[in-house]
Amino acid sequence: MWLSDVSIRRPVFISMVMLVIAVVGWIAYQRMPVDAFPDVSMPIVAVRTIYAGASPQEVESSVTKKIEEAVSSLNYVDSVRSTSRESVSLVIIEFSVDYSPKSAADDVRQRLDNIQSVLPSDAERPEVLRFDPASVPILTFAVSDDSGSMSTEQVRELVDDKIVPRIQRVPGVGTLSVVGGLSREVHVDLNLDRMRALGVAPQSVAAALQSENLDVPGGRLVESGQERLLRTAGRYQSIEDIGKVPVTNVRGSVVYLRDLATIGFGREDRRTLSRVDGLDAVTVSVLKQSGGNTVRTAESVRQELKAIESSYPGLKITVGIDQSVFTRETTIDVLVSILLGAALAAIIVLFFFRDIRNTLVTVAGLPIIVLGTFIAMSAAGYSINMISLLALSISIGVLIDDAIVVRENIFRHMEHGEEPRIAASRGTAEIALAVLATTLTIIAVFAPVGFTGGIAGKFLREFGLTVVFAVAISLFEAFTFAPMLSAHFFKRMEVGSASGAAYSRVEAAYRRLLDWSLRRWPVIIGGGAASLVAAALLLPLLSQSLLSDFDRGELGINIELPAGATIEQTDAVTRQVEAVLLQQPETAHVFTTVGGRLDTTSSELAYLSIKLRGKNQLEGYQRRIRPFLDGLTGVRYDIDRSANTFAGMMFPTSGSARSRPFSISVQGSDLAVLDVVSKQVMTNLERIPGVVDVDRTLRPGSPELRVYVDRSKAADLGISTGQVGLTLRMLVNGQVVGQFQEGDKDRDIVLRLREEDRQRGDDIAQLPIVSARGALVTLSGVATINSGVGPAAIERRDRQREVLVGGGYEGRQLGEVTNDARAMLARMDLPQDVTVKIVGQTKYMDEVFANLIFALLLAVVFIYVVLASQFESFVHPFTIGLALPLSFVGALAALVATGKSLDIIALIGIILLMGLVTKNAILLVDFTNRLKADGRTTHEALLAAGPIRLRPILMTTLAMIFGMLPVALGYGAGSEVRSPMGIVVIGGLVTSTLLTLVVVPVVYARVDAVQAWAIGRISRPGGPSGPASSSRGEDAEPIHGGGVPDHPVGRARG
Repeated sequence: MWLSDVSIRRPVFISMVMLVIAVVGWIAYQRMPVDAFPDVSMPIVAVRTIYAGASPQEVESSVTKKIEEAVSSLNYVDSVRSTSRESVSLVIIEFSVDYSPKSAADDVRQRLDNIQSVLPSDAERPEVLRFDPASVPILTFAVSDDSGSMSTEQVRELVDDKIVPRIQRVPGVGTLSVVGGLSREVHVDLNLDRMRALGVAPQSVAAALQSENLDVPGGRLVESGQERLLRTAGRYQSIEDIGKVPVTNVRGSVVYLRDLATIGFGREDRRTLSRVDGLDAVTVSVLKQSGGNTVRTAESVRQELKAIESSYPGLKITVGIDQSVFTRETTIDVLVSILLGAALAAIIVLFFFRDIRNTLVTVAGLPIIVLGTFIAMSAAGYSINMISLLALSISIGVLIDDAIVVRENIFRHMEHGEEPRIAASRGTAEIALAVLATTLTIIAVFAPVGFTGGIAGKFLREFGLTVVFAVAISLFEAFTFAPMLSAHFFKRMEVGSASGAAYSRVEAAYRRLLDWSLRRWPVIIGGGAASLVAAALLLPLLSQSLLSDFDRGELGINIELPAGATIEQTDAVTRQVEAVLLQQPETAHVFTTVGGRLDTTSSELAYLSIKLRGKNQLEGYQRRIRPFLDGLTGVRYDIDRSANTFAGMMFPTSGSARSRPFSISVQGSDLAVLDVVSKQVMTNLERIPGVVDVDRTLRPGSPELRVYVDRSKAADLGISTGQVGLTLRMLVNGQVVGQFQEGDKDRDIVLRLREEDRQRGDDIAQLPIVSARGALVTLSGVATINSGVGPAAIERRDRQREVLVGGGYEGRQLGEVTNDARAMLARMDLPQDVTVKIVGQTKYMDEVFANLIFALLLAVVFIYVVLASQFESFVHPFTIGLALPLSFVGALAALVATGKSLDIIALIGIILLMGLVTKNAILLVDFTNRLKADGRTTHEALLAAGPIRLRPILMTTLAMIFGMLPVALGYGAGSEVRSPMGIVVIGGLVTSTLLTLVVVPVVYARVDAVQAWAIGRISRPGGPSGPASSSRGEDAEPIHGGGVPDHPVGRARG
């Protein structure tokens, strides 16, 4: 082979090539970003529209439906979901996962521009938001005062003014979000009685405050040869300046603001509370820059936080969520698995070669292959993450395979007394085509995985192509570096000097077994068929899941009080829960947010994030705290374990049925009917074993005062509904009308009614509204005010109203719960216009499994193409392909025995098995064909080829098994995700190797015999119907076990 011959002749040149690969690979590794998982950018676009003062029903009809209609007809749209709340419309458009996220956002913007004219004129312009995995915080920390010398307002100021700017300067940090504490602001509290008495409209006050608080440049003046800038200095210098603002009333007279309002410093309204371990705190979430290194950025932030803490005595900074810890632990553990796997594989090589130098030469190329793979990964824009490193860790056995096969064949030639250079050249050339074919089968297996569509493709692209990169570089190393080392680092051996008596006995025993199997072929074929039946029987015993959960030692608790509860009431309940959690010995920290959670804000909601001191404690911890939570009267709760799942890390949400691992969609047009049906689904779902924390998205709204504008009266006065809504929002909720500079800080100026004028419905009825003629009328003159309770939100999916029922699961797998839920839904008697379906993670799981099974079938086709090309036969690829199903029984039995579910990673392990077991069969069949070409019969060729190829088959198989052992044993961070692949590969290799060594030769012989018999029938005089010949050729083999004779040597070769 010319490539290996060049390498043997020019050892320095090849050594320099390998050195360059190693150096460049190390540089690439150092510069690659590090993350927990691959970047899964999903083409999900959200459209948020503010329609002030509108009820959920009005938002749905006037905004949401129109946006849905516009975007639903876009190309590549998979689904459209929406939520209509008071004053807010949120429409979420999911495109096909292979569509560009940027193109998706551009398409949505274009459609919104087209419908802007049909949206309400007093609604704000729709805002387009694009989902970005970088929006997930990599680190969250809480700042509190241990000394008791600072108020929460002072802590917030310190965070805003000192801490946030320092963190923003850390390399790799993107944006920061701050929650907790209270900001200082200027309050202009209007007196309702004085406004009515003086005839002042609220809009006039707001306009005056804005127009008077301006610094306006006036240009330049040249005076006495000196240029001066001219500026009108109108910014407020003091609180008294604000009181001096003139306001024109409806009669055209001027009154001063101090006569209408109380003006002074105050705090913003408390809408959320933040605590750490029971102490008031300010929480800061850190987001990294796109493409940044999670580990490096988080470590730099931690160092800066230590420096900040030392600069402010009494200040306590507690780090809560830190994605880098899991990412770093996972990366280190996978790298350790790679090193252990390589060491164990080397031990296997040493066991067979019984020579340190032989072993070192065989494994010497491994570091170069790994570093070379980093070059390809870096060029492809990949990151160092659990999936790409898992690809490398499972590749260790594969990578060493090529070197083992080549080195073993060279070693065999040297055992026969050949010079090292001649042995290296001949040994490599003899095995080159088989090695090329085996490598191409691995590429044929993993290339479809790399280009799989759907979310599986997004997630596994780095995995499949990393394996392709690695085996391609491994092939190059096996044909260059390994032959060069074999040629120049060994002396001539004595004939048979390396063969051990023990291994010779193994070869002899295998030869006898093979001879017996070829003669008793019905028994062997029956045994192979029995193994396939066993695999089919094992399949129903397996549960299915999207991806195994892992243990990060974190969980959350969602608290929800009845609608209308104040933040003080919610806080009181939350403090009880905090106290119980902090008493648990496993609790390290409790981070609390009152007044909302990740996906919504409301006074009756709270979320507690718990960080445990260690791992493997989640189940017991949950069991201990549930009885206390169950005893909270009138309180809904659920335990959120999403931080320990892939979906939770990539798409963090909490608390609603929409974000639960398991969800059922109930759709229809009548909200009252959906209410009834969704309750039935909840009741039935709670009866399914293993299902916990069942909830639904439909909620009774908070008690509310509804203002119904009399449109005819309002029109006569020139007052619009939007004007009424905006006036109400300004006077009750407050409106920022400018900035006041206090020292070097800008404070918001907030205009609204004083507190005593906005507490009762009667007060609201007396609010002044200015008419088109400039007259003041009270709200009660153009509107009626009623009490009521409506839906807090209206959910829709694909332009139909929807209620989602969701829950978690404990003690069972997602696939098991899904099957029970499907059976439950099938038994339900539903109204005619109501449909139910399972959505959420189950939908993704079905999609992923479908895509991976398609990739598996495509891999089978590609393997057939490679094998047919290699052996120039349409038939023998089926002989070799028989090894594929023989591996399934071991793989499935291993999963059942270890209690693991069939998930994405396990399926990838099965796909990997297809390539591995095919390699062994190729080695055997390729050498058999060579021997037959030299004139041996099929029986003789198989008896000779089997023992000769036994050693490389055992070496590569055991190297792969021991290389995968660290992965299968499952230690370290994220091992729960990785271990199913190792278990599948080891189980499959054990059974397939044992079966392949006997079943494949038997089937090969039978296929060869059938071919010879068929060709003989066709080629006889008279064709197939001619007289049967009574004689067999001199070279004809005996008929073993009855049936069909083997073909004469040299006639019909597969």
